Amino acid sequence: MYTAKQIMEGVFHIGDGRGNFCTVLVGKKEAILYDTMMGTDDLKGFVAGLTSFEPTVINSHCHFDHVGGNYQFEKVYMSKEDFPLLDVGRSHIPVLQETLGLSLSYMEDSFRENRVQALSPGTVMDLGGMTVEVLALPGHTRGCLGLLCREHRLLLAGDAISPQICLFFPESSLADYAHTVDTLRDQPFDVFLLSHFDFLFEKSILEKFAACIDLVGKAKPRKYVFPSIPSLRGRLYVLDLMDAQTGELVGIFTKEVQRVDIYLADAEKLASIENRCLPLLTKSRRSAAEACKDRIARLRRIAAGLLLRRVLGVTSDDELVQNEYGKPRLRAGGPHFSLSNAGCYAILAVSDVPIGADIEPIKEDWPDVLRRYFLPKELEWLDEQPNGERFYTLWTRLESVLKAEGCGFENWRQRKDSLLDGAWYTENVAYDGHMLACVSKEPIELRLIPVSPEQLIEIGG
Repeated sequence: MYTAKQIMEGVFHIGDGRGNFCTVLVGKKEAILYDTMMGTDDLKGFVAGLTSFEPTVINSHCHFDHVGGNYQFEKVYMSKEDFPLLDVGRSHIPVLQETLGLSLSYMEDSFRENRVQALSPGTVMDLGGMTVEVLALPGHTRGCLGLLCREHRLLLAGDAISPQICLFFPESSLADYAHTVDTLRDQPFDVFLLSHFDFLFEKSILEKFAACIDLVGKAKPRKYVFPSIPSLRGRLYVLDLMDAQTGELVGIFTKEVQRVDIYLADAEKLASIENRCLPLLTKSRRSAAEACKDRIARLRRIAAGLLLRRVLGVTSDDELVQNEYGKPRLRAGGPHFSLSNAGCYAILAVSDVPIGADIEPIKEDWPDVLRRYFLPKELEWLDEQPNGERFYTLWTRLESVLKAEGCGFENWRQRKDSLLDGAWYTENVAYDGHMLACVSKEPIELRLIPVSPEQLIEIGG
């Protein structure tokens, strides 16, 4: 049984009695229905009692409690970024039926790709007396969309922000969420509505949401199991058991922090056994090393090839494939990895999540031409204390991001997100006169594993 509460003129918040809410925006010419909840009852008929317009449905994101009623409507839109979740959502239906004790077979239709159309952030819709702008709010999922109602200074945010933000889904990203919270500070709204609360939140609570992000990896979390889909597990970091403004617990649910193992090889230490190392490399890596005239650069290439062999078991060029920019991956599948070599070291970063890694020797002078690769905000930060450690902190982050994206420096001009604003979860470590960086869209912790020359060649007998 649905109920509706009028929040302000032309804005109705509908609840389904199960803790889920959707919102109807009614102008003088058109109406929008933001989400369709689980669709267990006649939502279309209920909305018809609030407006005579056939509403355009905009899904905040592609989760079952937001798109379940899509099958009842003709015009349905969501971000194309969430289209891959349609198949995932359909696969969850049997589990949801068991845990919720409901018959949800009708959701099959709601999760079909031909049911939805793509909607791009930046789209502006004139409902007649009410202007609605579509905002990208990634984090909870990659394709979370919010609706900014400028006349009301109101934001509809779905699950994109929340006093109990859920980032334990495979499609969630803590780094993206941090970026969303940061960018929303500058958006012109005073209050916002969410999809699992029946009241307006003041914009000021964004500061508590930001404080929750800072807890991750620092405070002690509690284990969490998602009751609707028990295979989804994570950690809960609690900032406030009861917020004075809302009476709600304020915290953040995250995935388990992902470990990145970074194997380091000191290339100089291979000089005395170079001839023993070369036969252990793949054909292309051996040819590249032999063609390199610079001694230390040659040893670094050898070290990188031996790390691939030692850690990932790569003994043939056929075991790797590359994208158009040269980013390698294991042909047979397996862990994600990133290679880098500079100064005296070669490193191999390995994780269960996509990553990019880089290492550079720390120098107190650097080519001024490299400043052109940084955004104004980054240059401002660098110029506050223009030293080698700051420069190579930024430079290794930049190289790591480009490796993670697999696009190379050819696309560096397309970069919009600052290396300082949380768009990527980043770790920097100073090691033996070198700066090392690793980036991911997931929270990560690094484990440095030095590998001796004997360990590099011991499997090659």
